[in-house]
Amino acid sequence: MEKSQIGNEISFLAIFSNFFYYLMFVPFKTVLDPETNHYRLQTHPVQKMFCLFGNIGVVAFTTYLLICGLLLKQQLEPSIVDAFDFVANFSICISTVLMIFILWRRRMKYLEVIESTRITLRRARRIKILFHLYISVITGAWSTISWLRVHDDLHYANLHTLHRYLLGGNRSSNDLSDLHVSQNILQNVFYLGLSIICVYASLFYITNHGIFLMLVFSVRQLGKVLRTELTTEGNKSVEVQRGYELWRKMKSKVDLIKCLFGYKIMVYYIISVCYYAKTPHIMFGNQGNIEKVTLAYFLLASLIWIMAAEFHKEVQETVLKWIAYHSGNENLKSKDMLKLLALSNEMSADPIALSSRYFYVTYQQLSAMLGLVVTYGIIVFQVQNGQTFKETS
Repeated sequence: MEKSQIGNEISFLAIFSNFFYYLMFVPFKTVLDPETNHYRLQTHPVQKMFCLFGNIGVVAFTTYLLICGLLLKQQLEPSIVDAFDFVANFSICISTVLMIFILWRRRMKYLEVIESTRITLRRARRIKILFHLYISVITGAWSTISWLRVHDDLHYANLHTLHRYLLGGNRSSNDLSDLHVSQNILQNVFYLGLSIICVYASLFYITNHGIFLMLVFSVRQLGKVLRTELTTEGNKSVEVQRGYELWRKMKSKVDLIKCLFGYKIMVYYIISVCYYAKTPHIMFGNQGNIEKVTLAYFLLASLIWIMAAEFHKEVQETVLKWIAYHSGNENLKSKDMLKLLALSNEMSADPIALSSRYFYVTYQQLSAMLGLVVTYGIIVFQVQNGQTFKETS
C-alpha cells in the first residue's frame, strides 16, 4: 500500500483511546506500523501503573456514591427520583467495570475492532486535528461541569454524610461546629481529594457514551463505503457474488463490535432511560442551573442514538435497493437468486446495526425507548409535584 494512502487512513477508536491514554485512563496507545500497515499496542510501565491506580480509584469512587446514596435514604424520605438515581449510578458503576475489563483483559479484541473500523478519507490529517480539538472541548466542558457539581449536586454536596459518620460527628446535622479542629482539617483534606477524584471519575464516565460515539462514527463511515462499493460507474450494481461478500464482510465487523461492546451498549441504554426520565423534573422543578446544564449535555449526547439508528436505516436501504436491482434481472442465475433470497431473509432476522446482546439500535427500538422515557418522566414529575405540594401545605 502506498504511503499516501496509509496517511489518509483513520480510526476514530484509535484517536479516542490515544487521547485518553495521556489522561491515564487507557493503559495502552495504538500505533500504526508503516511497514506492516497494521495497528499495534504500545505501553509504558509508569503510565500503566498510574492508569491502574486511576481505574481503581474510579471504581472506588463510584461505589462510594452508591453507599452515600443508601445512607442518604436512611435520613431523608426516599423518592422516585432517588430510585432512578440509584439505578443510573449502579449502571454507571457496572459500565465502568466493563470498560476497565475491556481495556485490561480484552485489549487484543479491542485492537481487532480498531483494525476492522479503519477507513480511508480525504484530508484525513485535517480530520484528525479537528477530532482531537472536538474531544478536547468536550472533555474541558465536562470537567468544568463536574467540578461545579461537586458543590451543587445532592450526591456530591452531601457526601459528608459518610465521612462525618466515620469521623464521629453528628450525622443528622449539617453543622460542622461539633467536629474537632483536627477533624475539620481532615474533613477539608478529604473533601478536596474527593473533589479531584470526582472530576477524574466524571471524565472517565465520558467513555460510557464516548466509546459509543466513536463506534457510531466508524460504522457510519463504513456504511458509506459499502454504499459506494455496491455501485460502480454509471450506478451499475456489482456482481451478486461480490455484493454478497461485501455484505458478509460488513456484517462480520458489526458482529465483532457486538461481541466486545454489546453489554456496554445495553448498560448505556439503561443509563439513558433513567436520566432522560428526569427531564421534566429537572426542567420544571426546583433544580439548580448545573443540573440543567448537565441535562443539556446529555440531551446532546442523545443524538448518538439517532445517528446509530440512522446507520441501520442507510445500510438497509442500500442493500434492499441492490437486491431489488438484481431481482428484476431475468437472466439472473438460480444460485444468485438463492443468494439474494438468503440475504434478504438474513437482513430481516439479523440486520446490520449496532446492537447489545438483546436488541438492535434501530428507529423502532428508539421509539420504544422514547415511550419508556415519556412514561417514566410523567410519573416522576407527578410524584415529585405531589410531594412538593404536601411539604408546602
